[in-house]
Amino acid sequence: MITRTTQRQTSKSKEQIVDSAIRLISKYGFEQLTLDQVGVAANAKRYSIVAKYGNLGNLMQICLQSSLDSLALFLSLRSYRNDYREHKTEDFWALLAAFNTHNAEKASVICRYLRSPSIFQAQDFRTELINLLNPIYDNFEQGLLQKSNVHIRFISFKYLYQSACTYAENRSSGQLSHTASVSVYFNNKVAPELERILRLPIN
Repeated sequence: MITRTTQRQTSKSKEQIVDSAIRLISKYGFEQLTLDQVGVAANAKRYSIVAKYGNLGNLMQICLQSSLDSLALFLSLRSYRNDYREHKTEDFWALLAAFNTHNAEKASVICRYLRSPSIFQAQDFRTELINLLNPIYDNFEQGLLQKSNVHIRFISFKYLYQSACTYAENRSSGQLSHTASVSVYFNNKVAPELERILRLPIN
């Protein structure tokens, strides 16, 4: 009979494996990830990782799912606070920038997925993202985002997220001052390209 201590140890080792894989993906990307690298980082044997996750592809999917779950939780918690009361595109982008700042590794995993979503052809994470975005976009006060179709919504989110990732990276590396205004950055660098994307004739 499995004891509670053994169950906790198993759960902890699974968390360590996923956390280690997320760190490696955020640093090197999905394409460079190997089970041997994860084993070294998590102090786990290769056969133990295979026993828990089956193969590398499954582990990568779990890492992305964990990252998307963290984003969904972050957005849902913030949406009930003053951070997000205006329902403006700028507010949403500021939340994405905050997520990238406070959850850098998981944020980077999502950013890397958005750069090459074809890595997960068997799993439709795009639909999951659209389902997460639809209630948010439906409440925007700006007409173009509110009225856009699912393809434009995904493309616009991809751009907003990646620009938020760049903003957070530049701030953490010192390329941007920590006092740099989120609003000024959004209006000068993000909004003009977003406007162009929202007017694309995509059905």
